[in-house]
Amino acid sequence: MGKKGRGRSRGRARADVDLDAPVRRPGEPVVEEDFPTLSAPPPAANAWGRGAIPKIPGGQNGARNNSSPPNGDGHPNRPHPDGATHPNAPMRHPGEPVAKEDFPTLSGPPPTANAWGRGAIPKIPGGQNGARNNAPHPIGDGYPHVHPNGATQPNGSARGRGRGARKESPPGVGLHSDLPLASSGAGLETQVKNLVINQAPLPGQQQQQEQGGGAMGGDEAALNVNNDAAEQGNAQALMRYQPQIIRPDHIKEGAQGTLGEAVVLSTNYYKFLQVPNHVVYKYHVDMDPQVDSLKRRKQILNRFAFAEQLGDVVEFDGCGLYLPRRLIDLPLELYREQRDGTRIRITIRDIHEVQPGSPDFLHLLNIVLRNVMKHDLGMQLIKRDFFDPEQKVRIERHGFEVWPGIETAIMSYQGNVLMMSADILHKIVRTCTVLGRMHELAVDHRTGRCLDRDRAYEAFARELVGSSILTKYNNKQRQIIDIDMDSSPLSKFTWRGQDTTFKEYYMKQYNIQLLDDDQPLILVKPKDAERRRGINQVLLVPELCLMTGLTEAVRSDYRVMQDIAVHTRLSAAERVKRLEGFNNRFRNTENAARRLDTWGIKFDDKMVSLQGRLQSAEKIYMGIYMGKKHNFKVGPNADWSREMRDVPMLVPVSLKSWLFVYTQRDERIAQNLLRTLKKVGPPMGMVIEDPETVVIYQNRIGDWVRSITDNIRHKETQIVMPLLPTKNVPLYNAIKKTVCLDVPMYSQCVVANTVRDERKVMSIATKIAIQMTCKLGGAPWMTSSIPEQLLGIMVVGIDVNHDTTTSRSVCGFVATMNNTFTKYHTQSYLEPKFAEIQSNLETRFAISYNRYREQNGGELPKHIYVYRDGVGDGQINIVLEEEVRAINHSLDKCYTANGHKKPGLTVVIIKKKISTRFFLRDGRGTMNPPPGTIVDSQITRPEWFDFFMVSQSVRQGTVTPTHFNVIYDTNRWQPNYHEKLAYKMCHLYYNWQGTVRVPAPCLYAHKAAFLVGTALGGKSIHKDLEGTLAYL
Repeated sequence: MGKKGRGRSRGRARADVDLDAPVRRPGEPVVEEDFPTLSAPPPAANAWGRGAIPKIPGGQNGARNNSSPPNGDGHPNRPHPDGATHPNAPMRHPGEPVAKEDFPTLSGPPPTANAWGRGAIPKIPGGQNGARNNAPHPIGDGYPHVHPNGATQPNGSARGRGRGARKESPPGVGLHSDLPLASSGAGLETQVKNLVINQAPLPGQQQQQEQGGGAMGGDEAALNVNNDAAEQGNAQALMRYQPQIIRPDHIKEGAQGTLGEAVVLSTNYYKFLQVPNHVVYKYHVDMDPQVDSLKRRKQILNRFAFAEQLGDVVEFDGCGLYLPRRLIDLPLELYREQRDGTRIRITIRDIHEVQPGSPDFLHLLNIVLRNVMKHDLGMQLIKRDFFDPEQKVRIERHGFEVWPGIETAIMSYQGNVLMMSADILHKIVRTCTVLGRMHELAVDHRTGRCLDRDRAYEAFARELVGSSILTKYNNKQRQIIDIDMDSSPLSKFTWRGQDTTFKEYYMKQYNIQLLDDDQPLILVKPKDAERRRGINQVLLVPELCLMTGLTEAVRSDYRVMQDIAVHTRLSAAERVKRLEGFNNRFRNTENAARRLDTWGIKFDDKMVSLQGRLQSAEKIYMGIYMGKKHNFKVGPNADWSREMRDVPMLVPVSLKSWLFVYTQRDERIAQNLLRTLKKVGPPMGMVIEDPETVVIYQNRIGDWVRSITDNIRHKETQIVMPLLPTKNVPLYNAIKKTVCLDVPMYSQCVVANTVRDERKVMSIATKIAIQMTCKLGGAPWMTSSIPEQLLGIMVVGIDVNHDTTTSRSVCGFVATMNNTFTKYHTQSYLEPKFAEIQSNLETRFAISYNRYREQNGGELPKHIYVYRDGVGDGQINIVLEEEVRAINHSLDKCYTANGHKKPGLTVVIIKKKISTRFFLRDGRGTMNPPPGTIVDSQITRPEWFDFFMVSQSVRQGTVTPTHFNVIYDTNRWQPNYHEKLAYKMCHLYYNWQGTVRVPAPCLYAHKAAFLVGTALGGKSIHKDLEGTLAYL
């Protein structure tokens, strides 16, 4: 194989189809299973690394058929679909003038041939290719061409000269066009016991008859996994509502803290005033032949099709059928006929009553809620949340759309009270298509020429892999996992028994004319339901996909972010206003109100009011100032940057021998920064001597690395500070690899542009001085002393950074080393393929115990307190059963086996991505609650020991609380200790002179994991740097 990851084929199996769906009318929804799969084994690779290219009949490519293209992509050049290059135009060499007859449909002088020997493409009229319209591309499509099926085999991997094509892929691989669910109309003829309704063929039905032995290379399970496939998805949905007591045994249900001043709040939860008071029955549904897709099953069995037999009030989740009445003569058989004459037998059986408060009951309420939003309010489901495209706001000058949405859930809370939570969401959708962005990426903007195939793939993968996209034809969100340079819209797959190209497919199914026949296809992450059906790969057409979300470049653009924030950053008052509007729309829309009323459901029109508690303000202690230790109480905004001015740090570190590296171009900025550092340092207790300076004359990565390694004196140099000209990621990564892996040395990278403005340099220099102090083992501040019961505690923060582009995970592990929480020990390590961290956890804890003992006179920690970040509700059992067990095992080996008393262990799950919001209402209006607000009643879960905490103050928008769930506690502490410690730890993140959302060790762990996972390529920081916050 050639270079790793470039031009790879995606290992698709044979081109069998798993649905023989009928042709649909333009605009008519298509069922999800109407997806294509590729076919035909690849031919041998040719000299350019692709499948063999037969001669193309005359009239298609004219004189180009047998020409030897200079671009090395191994196929004749084809006409561009926009008419920018004429089909019969002769081959031109790079730089050769292009004759006017090459562009018979265009006016004006012809452009110059580009690197592929084609004429440059002019601006394309608006509406054809999205963001491509005004892009200055030197060729018609902006990236290396992939020849259509039959000319270049789309399954063939990019190979070096003389290499053969890849082997046949394993079974269980498919293609998907991300199609929407078909709607079923009412008024169809039905009859009991012999019920026949004309409909599309069952997924895989005709294909099974034709293929006999099954599809996907003989693996029948790829399409027909088993009768449990739909039930498996249904079971996973029900698990969300299955209460499981995960609460330390010394804590009673509803336990609350007592410290702090009471404060009355409202929250974005709505109580049920009425729930179904009649008996609800749940029935199990089987289909024969089997249908594995939940969406397809819902389409087959719906209230319109079987109203005579089931009634008007029907909710079906794809497996369980909910009715407010009892069916007699079970099992009941119903039938729906496919257009090919095949009938689906629907068997309804296994009746049982749904008990109020049971998982089935909660599931039913959530089904009704979601159907109200989808069918009655006309909202669009994207992943798990609903958005309203009709109310989208366009930001024309930046090419964005903001879609407002809502996130809802119905759960049982303290006292078994049912409530609906609701929060306002926004989805950022770019008007640029993926294809348009590919055009931009495929051009070398320094030369104006198109990148070659490998470099184009690298550019696509670097920016697009991991991005979320939205399909234009059915608003489905997907995540890109790779670019298939060997496929194009002219690639073929077997659909309804015939070879069909993607281009033909979209025309027949959606009446969409694809304009670019050369674009490579994008691979997106399969959904869980698709994986259960054996579909491991999904392909989409870039031209039909919109970019979503914000890139790093956009996030760093202040003007763009401000324009977006106008629509997304809602104040507390505005958020409450929109939530009230949604509640009114939800209850008062005619169809929605009718659906709720038929089930006997009624919500309160007012938010839940509850009581929180405001923790007392923490004291911050710094160095000796005017003869005594300086301390102050944290103000109501939880920010103490002003109080730190001209006050010595708690443990300052002077710079006596250090290295300052910068380019000749930035010498003036460097000298100004140095003067400012020497000015701000002494009042902070930090004496800064003149550094050894190194001036770089050529801004090349190799020059930077050599300048640093050649001038570091290991026993003398304390820290190196490179002044980078710009935010150059490759340069930054190279420097960090050098000083964190090869030549272990503390480093402080600064971007010249950030200190160019002399009005801001004083503030930035202060932050740089604090960071360098922390990296060298100092400490800027500490909080007030911890209670005596907590002395000897070691607080551990664990977070896992998942890299979606490489499918690898890095665990950050940070432990405190003293009672003031000013010293830390850090470990970080790569976990392959998203593996959980328990395999290495025992070792990490053992190392931390020993480091603690070395720094505390031989004393081991008396209490172990773990904050575990990055765990979803469905993973709590894994943490309990595997990670907590690993920690206890490490305690047994390090303590019990050596005759030491085993310390108490507490494990707390932290969750940041939550929809809960709190609002403080008084005579001044609706505001955010102040920092230190604790809520541990009413909206907490009865099966957990959990609480919410607002630790930050935000100047704009609505503050988001953090959720703490104490899942294990042999320290046997009461709520006050947990809540007080959590708030205290939020004051100790030294990169911010204020409180943060999570305890500092968690944020440090995140920083360490992120550095290792990105800049260091998964390699752990050198052990010589583990004793301080070297990654800050």
